[in-house]
Amino acid sequence: MGRKKTTKTGKADFTLPDTVYDHISDALKGKSWVDADVLEWADYLLFPGEVLKRKAGGEFERTPVRLRVPREHEMRKARSDARAIMADDGLDCATNRDLFTNVETFCILSMCIRNTTEPFEPWEPNPRELEKRYDKSSLMAIWAKLDALAKIVDPRPDELSSAEIVALITAIAKEGTTGPLVAYGSLAQASFVVIMAKLCAISLDTKSYLELLAGLKAA
Repeated sequence: MGRKKTTKTGKADFTLPDTVYDHISDALKGKSWVDADVLEWADYLLFPGEVLKRKAGGEFERTPVRLRVPREHEMRKARSDARAIMADDGLDCATNRDLFTNVETFCILSMCIRNTTEPFEPWEPNPRELEKRYDKSSLMAIWAKLDALAKIVDPRPDELSSAEIVALITAIAKEGTTGPLVAYGSLAQASFVVIMAKLCAISLDTKSYLELLAGLKAA
């Protein structure tokens, strides 16, 4: 199922393989994390990962690393470091938000990609060097995996029962905010939004529903 294809000329299609986007392996979904080679060091979980770089022959150079989910103090430091880099480059963060987001992402990655041996220091602590050595697509593949790993370490429920869905609908309608959703993980929140959209779609063809919707929007 890999996305790497070979054309009639024999040249490789320069796209990342599907395995890069297989963020959560079956081992991590299950209960046996020992088999998934997950380590714990200094109160952090260290997950196996690899950084990929396309070579001239079309193949990928794979460098094994450890990945750890960023915590709030690291997110704050990354934002501060990103602002400093933008200032050094003479760029305004507000008017170049897309560039700032990229720099901030690389700052986070420089802290979260770790060496594979103790004491698991940052693999490339300088975000400038990191973005010079690797294509953005390769780094964003690591970022996507970190996002998935953040869901794994989230202790909040990631599934909703029918009773919980009804209770959430009632609570959100009563409070007028999405606050009740914070008790659930991001997967459950996304599932709830989809279910709500389906319920609304079922009712959209009824006149009474449309009249009620118009009344709610006008309020």
